[in-house]
Amino acid sequence: MDHGEDSGSEDSSSAGYGIKCSRANLVTSVTLERGGAAGPMEALTINVSHRGMGFYVPERIEVGKEVLINITYFPGGDAKWVETVCGVVKWCRPIGNWHGAGVEFKYLDPDQQSLLISYIESALQFHHVHPH
Repeated sequence: MDHGEDSGSEDSSSAGYGIKCSRANLVTSVTLERGGAAGPMEALTINVSHRGMGFYVPERIEVGKEVLINITYFPGGDAKWVETVCGVVKWCRPIGNWHGAGVEFKYLDPDQQSLLISYIESALQFHHVHPH
C-alpha cells in the first residue's frame, strides 16, 4: 500500500528540510491501544520509518486520535520483548473490508524503543546498499 504518503504523515518531508522520509517494510502484528471504551485493536503493519508506521486495521481509527502501539518481538519464543510507542493517527482510508492508516510517532526514545530503532536503521541501511 503506497498512497504517496509517509507512514505517519501526509507531509513527507523530514524535519522541514524537504528530505523524503525513507520507509522500511515491516510486516508484523501489533496491538493498538486507543484509550477509553474503544479497547485494544489488532493491526497488521505495512511499513515503518523514524517518523511513523503504516497499518492495515479492521475498522476505522479517528484521525487525530492518540494511540499506543505495542510491538511484541519473538512472540513464539521463550523470551518475549514488548516495546510501546506513542503516536497520533494522521490518516485513515478504507481499503476493501479493511482500512489503511498512518500513525506519526510522538517520539522515539533509544532507551525505550531500541529494537524498533535498530530495525529501522538496519533495514534502511540494507535498502541503501542493495537498492531494488
